[in-house]
Amino acid sequence: MNRLFVTICVLAALTAVHARKATVTLTLTDNRLQTITGFGAACCDGAMKPFGTDTGPVKKLYGENSVVGLNIMRMEISPSFEADGWGDYDWNGSLPSAKYVKECGGIVFGTPWSPPGEYKTNGTAQGGKSDSQGNKRGKLREDCYPKFFPWLNQFLGWMKSKGVDVDAVSIQNEPDWWVDYSGCLYDPEDLVKLVKNYAYMLDREKFKGVKLISGEPLGFTQNYTDPLMNDPVCREQIDIVAGHIYGHPPLQYIKPAAVLPAKYGKEVWMTEHSVSDNIGERLPTERQGKSI
Repeated sequence: MNRLFVTICVLAALTAVHARKATVTLTLTDNRLQTITGFGAACCDGAMKPFGTDTGPVKKLYGENSVVGLNIMRMEISPSFEADGWGDYDWNGSLPSAKYVKECGGIVFGTPWSPPGEYKTNGTAQGGKSDSQGNKRGKLREDCYPKFFPWLNQFLGWMKSKGVDVDAVSIQNEPDWWVDYSGCLYDPEDLVKLVKNYAYMLDREKFKGVKLISGEPLGFTQNYTDPLMNDPVCREQIDIVAGHIYGHPPLQYIKPAAVLPAKYGKEVWMTEHSVSDNIGERLPTERQGKSI
């Protein structure tokens, strides 16, 4: 109940920032209706820049003295340790912000927009959807499936060596969305194969408490969540089921998609949404999360 009380207060703080004045009434009962782990923001795609040593933006969002009071930070796992000419960023990018969030007692999790280009069918971290890229679908090569979780271990180890114990790692940002920027496509059966056969390679002994998050589809739909939950091996490996709510009303797909994860005791997180994006106009609702 204490966690629920705290997170409701955080939501109240968010409301107060925008409305300047708000009245919040709390009614405490003995019935737990929902557990809320927290609220967060993303340190990716230019957010919280300049990275470097400037933690000004993140301090406005996290910590006791912030005006918002967030407690979760989602950071981008760039394809390689060093900037490689594609997307001028590397693992150093989010480090100062991640350190500050952890110092505040917050949760930090990492999401790859793409694994290293050499692991992919199109040979680049780019998604492949452009004339300059030959409109070639960028997918993780099956012969590189065994390399994927060791790559995540490298990221976790590097962050740990810099003083940040990352709490969770995701498999992929929007595996159902073919893009011309950093991206990687997975069909639902690809994710099942990857998790079922190789997720055991995530080094949970070395990185105590690290959790594995499912791929975070653009359309939070059952065809990306149910296959992972229906497979007993995948279900054992996945700790958190996540997704985004673009292209449809917030509860239209996420509510049914959460049924199986909730049945098996998994947390369900909505990990990205932008109220200013026009992606809802570009995403046909009939696609319902299927890869294109």
